[in-house]
Amino acid sequence: YLLAGYVKVDSIAREGFGRILPFDWSEVEIGAEAMPMMRDALEHGLGSSGYSVPIIDRHGRRALFSINGTTTGDDWQAFVCANQASLAEVGHAIHRVALRELYGDDEPPQLSAREREVLMWTARGKDYKAVGLILGISHHTTKAYLKSARYKLDCTTIAQAVAKALSLRLISE
Repeated sequence: YLLAGYVKVDSIAREGFGRILPFDWSEVEIGAEAMPMMRDALEHGLGSSGYSVPIIDRHGRRALFSINGTTTGDDWQAFVCANQASLAEVGHAIHRVALRELYGDDEPPQLSAREREVLMWTARGKDYKAVGLILGISHHTTKAYLKSARYKLDCTTIAQAVAKALSLRLISE
């Protein structure tokens, strides 16, 4: 899925990360760019019916819990209706377990959007002056954001802060 680049064309994932409430896959229009992915998914055993629960935790981290099956029509709708609450509970429980696997028992530090941006550009090899130009802020402000992020991440160097932010998946390269 990831290696084939399907995440970029997956209509269900795109819809799910833009919604707050659970939805049936029949509500989503599948774009032409997603058709090869859908054919591949069906060939690998994915059912044609599906239901997705968008997950947003108290820190704003998002996930999407989806189930699918080969049952269709009224039978599928009856299954979803009878199990909506349980499916939402399972989705949230899996999200909590995944976060525990990723971060351990400690919650990851909460970086501001600007701190994450500054760290991301630093991870890409830009110095504080270049980052300031890219983001339209002064290099002094860039340094302040880096210092703040370094403090929140409990690191002594910017390189450590970048490495920790990457390992905690707070930023991506």
